[in-house]
Amino acid sequence: MVQFCAGKIDSEFVVPSSVTRINSYAFGSCQNLSRVVISDSVVSIETHAFSGCYGLTSVVIPDSVTNLGSNVFSYYYALTLYCESSSMPEGWKNTIDTFHGAIVWDSKNNDVADDGYIYTVVNDVRYGIKDGYAVVVKQAETIKNAKILATITYKGTSYDVNSILDGAFECREKLSNVVIPNGITSIGDSAFYMCSKLKTISIPDSVISVGNNALSRCTGLTSIYVSENNTAYKTIDGNLYSKDEKVLVYYAIGKSEREFEIPYGVTTIGHSAFAYCDMLEDINIPDSVTTISKNAFGSCNGLNNIVVPDYVSIGSGAFSECKSLVSVVIPKNVDIVGQHTFRDCIALTIYCEMDSKPSSWDYVWNYINGNAKQAPVPVVWDYKNNDVADDGYIYTLVDGIRYRIEEGIAKVVYQPQNIVEAIIPAYITYKGTNYDVIEISENAFEAHKNLSSVIIGDNITNIAENAFAACVSLESVAIGKGVRRIDRGAFRNCSPTSVNYFGDIVDWCNISFYDGNSNPLSKASQIFIKGEKVTEIVIPEGVTSIDDYVFEYFKGLTSIVIPNSVTSIGYYAFNECDGLTSVVIPNSVTDISNYAFRGCSNITIYCEAESQPSGWASNWNYSDCPVVWGHKLDE
Repeated sequence: MVQFCAGKIDSEFVVPSSVTRINSYAFGSCQNLSRVVISDSVVSIETHAFSGCYGLTSVVIPDSVTNLGSNVFSYYYALTLYCESSSMPEGWKNTIDTFHGAIVWDSKNNDVADDGYIYTVVNDVRYGIKDGYAVVVKQAETIKNAKILATITYKGTSYDVNSILDGAFECREKLSNVVIPNGITSIGDSAFYMCSKLKTISIPDSVISVGNNALSRCTGLTSIYVSENNTAYKTIDGNLYSKDEKVLVYYAIGKSEREFEIPYGVTTIGHSAFAYCDMLEDINIPDSVTTISKNAFGSCNGLNNIVVPDYVSIGSGAFSECKSLVSVVIPKNVDIVGQHTFRDCIALTIYCEMDSKPSSWDYVWNYINGNAKQAPVPVVWDYKNNDVADDGYIYTLVDGIRYRIEEGIAKVVYQPQNIVEAIIPAYITYKGTNYDVIEISENAFEAHKNLSSVIIGDNITNIAENAFAACVSLESVAIGKGVRRIDRGAFRNCSPTSVNYFGDIVDWCNISFYDGNSNPLSKASQIFIKGEKVTEIVIPEGVTSIDDYVFEYFKGLTSIVIPNSVTSIGYYAFNECDGLTSVVIPNSVTDISNYAFRGCSNITIYCEAESQPSGWASNWNYSDCPVVWGHKLDE
């Protein structure tokens, strides 16, 4: 069999008896298929034959099949193989070793899989039967609607469905609707983890246990409903609490609200209760709270500030990956802080009332990534009487921008992830003293996907490595006249549409760019010099060099005039400036580096020199653009 049409809507398919071999990728990406019966004429199923069949829940394999190629059913967790063979044939080993579903051996005489369950699918929902009960097990990745039954019938016998197992619907991102019947008593760990299209869920009377991460990362979830007669849980404003209202179990993270006040009386914030909530910026934790559980606020990328109540214990990873969190205040009677509590909180400063770390706190409580060699999150001990963090610096937030003060100057350091516009002034004031802002430090805004514009003040002299790398929404960049160096990859994977430079063209030519990814012009279609759009550039007399990468990839440049004072043109200086149609190079230019005019597909180069000077690199005209030697300036 060569190929089954992936576009067919058939959910079941019987391989014809004329087929002896199923070729590689024969059923590739047939996502509508849920059941396949292979005829006993088939002897070989080749590598990846069922690759991408994410809806498969059962495949019947006859004992005529002696060869299963590698990865035929790899990583299918919701699939049951019904094998006529009583044990694994030697030629199946490569596939079975990477198979994570269930296998029923001797399937003509046996229903029970190797994990002890009998599997069946009713109305697209997959169940396992064991010990007289049915449970909801791992579901196909293609499931969209799940109406779970209270009772199922298998071969004439009825079985009550009493639980949803761990991970049953985990990462089923197409699931938009689920009905949980009365009779279900437990919802397992990660049962609905990352079901991003699930908007509401209703918990019936019978449920007495909801597992860790059961509703985590359901980014579309706006309401969790609980039956009034449920004895273990209740709903308040669409969020899940214990019946006595002492445990906030899950907050519905798909809500649009920016602020949330945890009700007074709550004593425990549950495991992953707010995890992956990007909308909330401020959460008020009342003094009644004594326990913040593991990962309670993990990956809350909108969260800005947290004040921890006194006498609370903080679980492992409670605030991990909160990449917009800039301030956490910890009072003096907090005795327990777990490991990696603030992992990957790159913009955070922690303010502790006590003088030093209590011995009961985990030794990696404030490590950035678990690596002891990387600087941890800075901590200001005895913050009521002290400003200086344990790394020797003072950190402050001014108009949403985070700075580090050191030796009389200020630097822009790691920024909160949710920043949209960044206006960096020439100086900041901290407690009555002014500090010039001279540098944007490495990685300061890296991968800030919401950042759309930045204005860089005139006292900034250096933009460090990867400072704005991968800011994919960055549209506008304004650069102060004081900038003298832009380091490696500072604007890598950015595509600003415009660059506004506050200096003049002489200043621009004197900026040292480490590489093409350092220059914001590499993707911009226009540059404004002192507010005026520039497409034709006249470099003033007195400029002696046009440095590396200065105009690289500047698509908006149509004309350049080089004066007699210029002696050198740098590496990649005009690389890919395909709007340029002509340039005149005066006799004064004795040095041109490799690739200076590479990719200038529409240009003609006019040179006053009669022939190539010895100081010009061999690949100065790498793209073999037309050159006119002996050109006179008055021609």
